[in-house]
Amino acid sequence: QVFGHNAATPYIHKRGAIASIPPREACEPGPNDIPWLIVFGLYNFPMLFFCLVGLNCRIRAMLGPFGVAYLSLLAYISLREWNELPPTIVNIITVFLSGCLGAIYEYVTGTPKQVALIPVVLILAPGAGAVRDTLGGLHRSVYDDGPNSHMWDGLVLESGSYAFGLYLAQAIWRPLIRKRSRSWAREAESSPDLDVTNGNEFTQRI
Repeated sequence: QVFGHNAATPYIHKRGAIASIPPREACEPGPNDIPWLIVFGLYNFPMLFFCLVGLNCRIRAMLGPFGVAYLSLLAYISLREWNELPPTIVNIITVFLSGCLGAIYEYVTGTPKQVALIPVVLILAPGAGAVRDTLGGLHRSVYDDGPNSHMWDGLVLESGSYAFGLYLAQAIWRPLIRKRSRSWAREAESSPDLDVTNGNEFTQRI
């Protein structure tokens, strides 16, 4: 760091590399912190909007994916703040709920549920834990004793919890969605006046 040389000296009373790298611990909650209800209840609006724009989602088609992602993230932070469940269980419940909502969206509209699930996965990706574990490794490299954490163990556990929750939702809804898709296909075959190449409702569904 160019401007962080010995920046932590007033706090740890040491100099050198150990006082020049970012701390591995999160800051203690303070009176000026933004409440989580504001972050997840208000700030998620612009964040999810631009996330869907980055996925080339049309504005008129954003309502469904936005609702799925917004409700899933609100459920996630509510479980984290109002319950004492382990983080892994919270991840499984959140992604299962997101998968079910995305499947309902696909069942009703025919739009693949991945459009609604990608924003949730992007936001819940275990990036913060990986950064924290990497900083912990930097501190241990300069002989700063601290909690011994393994980055890959945390990544595998979090990723596995996301995959398991999504698998449960997929296993429940796959037969219903497949049945619905076959119904639309039969409807298209039995309607000679239905042109599936001109952007009609059926084309938008598939």
